[in-house]
Amino acid sequence: MIISGYELIIIKPKKNFFLNKTEKKVIKLDIIYEDNEIIILNKSAGLVVHPAIGNLSGTLFDNLLEIYPFLINVPRAGIVHRLDKNSSGLMVVAKSIKSYIHLVNQLKMHIVQRKYLAMVWGIPKLNGMINAAIMRNPHNRIKMTVSKNFNAKPALTYYERLATGIINKKHISLIRCNLKTGRTHQIRVHMQWLGHGIVGDNLYGKKYSKSLIFNRQALHAYKLGLIHPKNNLKLKWRINLPDDISKLITFSGIKWI
Repeated sequence: MIISGYELIIIKPKKNFFLNKTEKKVIKLDIIYEDNEIIILNKSAGLVVHPAIGNLSGTLFDNLLEIYPFLINVPRAGIVHRLDKNSSGLMVVAKSIKSYIHLVNQLKMHIVQRKYLAMVWGIPKLNGMINAAIMRNPHNRIKMTVSKNFNAKPALTYYERLATGIINKKHISLIRCNLKTGRTHQIRVHMQWLGHGIVGDNLYGKKYSKSLIFNRQALHAYKLGLIHPKNNLKLKWRINLPDDISKLITFSGIKWI
């Protein structure tokens, strides 16, 4: 099936791996598609992508090396891009250096398509473009911020409001975001700057976010499109929302199919 010039591929999870035995913690790694060059996986919320202070083991990086030991020879174990720990959704992993370079170049040229669904506070405009550069917050190194400083990197996000509901007498909206750049925390920072923080985002969200029983930011990478590094086919994957965000949508009174 060809849709908008892309060959649509929707495949049920092919493999379920349960790893991280040293910490006796079960991690489910869902591989949606795999061939000799790439892996498409659905990252679960709570899974850290790269090892860092506070998360030195049990990461996606560690799990990939456990399943595919040869990825030790590929930069970052083949991880081409990342998702925040508490975000979920589609990621691509390269299985060779050649494929890795090909995919990184696609990201630099804005060829890779990454679309997200998110729940935000308030009622944003029906659609819009956020063109606001982002840099590390000089007052809090954990956070990013919109800035006109010459060190800030260009960041461009398109968004579309799909529906609006109410929780605790406060408006809440389902939006779709299309990333044209991939800065750290980009959607979270842009939506907060717009005045419509991501629900459950305790780093950037509004104070009343904590009054809602939702323990992570309601942000899910549900579509991924790229050019295959070997055969040059334009491919696209789409996955459903995870149960927690689906329940949040239902709780808000939004009917979403």
